[in-house]
Amino acid sequence: MQSAYRTSPFFEYYEDDLEPLFKDAATGLLAHNLKIFELLSELIGIEAEISKTQTYEAHPDIPDLRFLVNAKRYSSFDAEPYIQVLEVNHGFLPNLSVLDLLFNEGPNTLGYLEKTSLSHLELPLEENQ
Repeated sequence: MQSAYRTSPFFEYYEDDLEPLFKDAATGLLAHNLKIFELLSELIGIEAEISKTQTYEAHPDIPDLRFLVNAKRYSSFDAEPYIQVLEVNHGFLPNLSVLDLLFNEGPNTLGYLEKTSLSHLELPLEENQ
């Protein structure tokens, strides 16, 4: 992470907050993922309520948005360019990670995300329904 982002405008601003995620031993994958989500939400300024189910729900009454993180799925989403560290060498590289956005946009990350529309995405039809 340091070799990729050390020269980004906001790396030093966030590195102390993020360092424990990479150095502290994880007690479990779910706990670690929730810790990451909570910290990133706090740093970005997103208020998100987290709740866990007590039992397995085969067909929960919420949209299944897992398809949004399928790296093999083609997306017609055109991210609004922002300045990136290696942009001079590679041009703007969209959809890298939230850390790329945070290290390059800093406190403007929330504003960038709020003006980004995902409304063009069509939810896939549920199989077996």
